[in-house]
Amino acid sequence: MDGHERDDVVAYRGQFLTKMVKHEKRMPTFTNDCLDVIWPNLQNGEKSLIFLTHDESIFHTFDGQGRQWLPAGK
Repeated sequence: MDGHERDDVVAYRGQFLTKMVKHEKRMPTFTNDCLDVIWPNLQNGEKSLIFLTHDESIFHTFDGQGRQWLPAGK
């Protein structure tokens, strides 16, 4: 129904995960509930990577609202 099991999607997911394994070596990890950070050992010239994600459900939270933020008098 949502396309997650289509052949092209499954193939892409495999490619994505293969790349992520490589990128994870440059990402910090967190050790416990206190979120103690372990930074990766980088090679000369390498930079850390920070993996950012989003939750699509937040994009529509305020859709359809009849309010706007405007300067005074507008």
